[in-house]
Amino acid sequence: MNNMGFLVAAVAGAFISACGGGGDTGTVRQTATGFTVDGGLAQKGPLVLGSSVRVNELSGTSYMPAGTVYDVSVNDNLGGFSLKWINFGRQFLEITAQGYYFNELTGVPANDNITLHAKSDLTQDRLVNVNTLTSLASDRITALVTRSVNPLPFTAARAQAQREALAAFYIYNSADLMPQ
Repeated sequence: MNNMGFLVAAVAGAFISACGGGGDTGTVRQTATGFTVDGGLAQKGPLVLGSSVRVNELSGTSYMPAGTVYDVSVNDNLGGFSLKWINFGRQFLEITAQGYYFNELTGVPANDNITLHAKSDLTQDRLVNVNTLTSLASDRITALVTRSVNPLPFTAARAQAQREALAAFYIYNSADLMPQ
């Protein structure tokens, strides 16, 4: 395989692994005062132990930070982080993960630090994952849900933003890659 073919395969692989709502073990529960979430995954290659994760609750109308922020750390070398002790008072979250990651090609920690972003709707998601695809789609989701003419509901905006991000890399079979 030539270098360009390898690069396209690596990017496609990263997107495929980035799609979806996370592992089957995740759970979001609605409580009398909000939501609880088991946790999430931070992956580009997996972010390593000790990487930081910041979760902002978002306003449901402007999708801007509402003032409540939680800081946690990645607790393993697979990018996992726990949120079990948090009772989120709002449905929408913005997740930012920052740290070092395992290089997908070499399997060792990369020398570069990365920052990833995601938006989450706790009425729809099992985990609050943050990865390459969620980072590429994050700002577009906000633009689609807050536009003055025909704003989209969050779920539709996320699906459209992810399809657009995949299409930018000529990955047109997004229906095969992402759950509906």
